[in-house]
Amino acid sequence: MKRLWFMGILVGLVVSSMSAQNQYLWIKLADDRVVINAAFRELTEETIVVKSGMKKVEFSLSEVDRIRVIQQSEILEGALYGSAIGFGAGAAIGFIAQSNGTDRQNPLSAALIFTVVGGVVGTVKSAFEKPEPIIDLHGKNVAEKRRIIESLLLQKQE
Repeated sequence: MKRLWFMGILVGLVVSSMSAQNQYLWIKLADDRVVINAAFRELTEETIVVKSGMKKVEFSLSEVDRIRVIQQSEILEGALYGSAIGFGAGAAIGFIAQSNGTDRQNPLSAALIFTVVGGVVGTVKSAFEKPEPIIDLHGKNVAEKRRIIESLLLQKQE
């Protein structure tokens, strides 16, 4: 019983730690350079500042042709949420079966089986969700680009 509670708390802590979303930007610049996995830092009137690797990099908005916000942790979150739900359902089913006398197995084994099944289902569901679109900024002036990027970043934070 203590192991079951410990595992439930552990799964809950892992899932809650994943609730902070890891947003990264994919940016295509006018000279066909592409910046991947750039962490957003700041948007000024004329520039966008990102962290790429270990460096802080600043690009003029006039250089930015396309941008996409990528949620890096979506598949992992799906797996963790699926596992947490599977764990809870498996534990409940295990306790019900044990209390009815229909099953002499430890409820922990049912919880573990459902945890794996839930993790697989959550992973598959997250993997097939529609990816974020690439926003085309080509031909827009700096003020329009800033407004579009700002609204895109605010929308993703919600």
